[in-house]
Amino acid sequence: MSTTTSNPFDSNEDVANVGTLLEVEPTSDLEDAEAEAQLDLETDVDVDTPSEADEPETVVAPEKAKAKEKAPTRPPVPEGFVSPVAFAKILSAHLTEKARATNPTADAIDIAPQMVYSYMKNADPDKKGVKNPWPRYSSGGRENLLKVDESLAWWDAKDERVRESKATKAEKEAKKAAAAKAAEAPAVNETSGTIEEAE
Repeated sequence: MSTTTSNPFDSNEDVANVGTLLEVEPTSDLEDAEAEAQLDLETDVDVDTPSEADEPETVVAPEKAKAKEKAPTRPPVPEGFVSPVAFAKILSAHLTEKARATNPTADAIDIAPQMVYSYMKNADPDKKGVKNPWPRYSSGGRENLLKVDESLAWWDAKDERVRESKATKAEKEAKKAAAAKAAEAPAVNETSGTIEEAE
């Protein structure tokens, strides 16, 4: 048994009937050409995607810029006091000036805020056994506030104590070395005048 399918192109049916069979309305040659041209335009066009450089810069309006500014999380430092971070900058300038007073070509001294905090912790007035506490204050909702003149004097006194300690240590070591050298030298017997080895 053979089945035959109806192919509208095999017969001499006219194009209008083919359109009906395919459920497509017949079009004129001009409409076909326009549709093809439109299809070519849609498929052959290179699409240029914008890059980040092509995007316009976003300008923030002054009102929005003010809104973006965050309110400070801590109260400001009261007058007459400085924060440890600000003191580190003041101390760096002070120590550089002192170094250049004796040596004009001395390098600038830079004290990191972490060093100031470390000394503050070790010289805490509330800590037991601290011989030379570093005065600090609380005011206006802020902790660990310093007075510039007082803190510079404390730092200079600390440096002087360190120098004295080093000098004392060096003096003790020199005496110890001299005693060790004397112990190694042969001893002179005063009665006989002969040299005897030290025991």
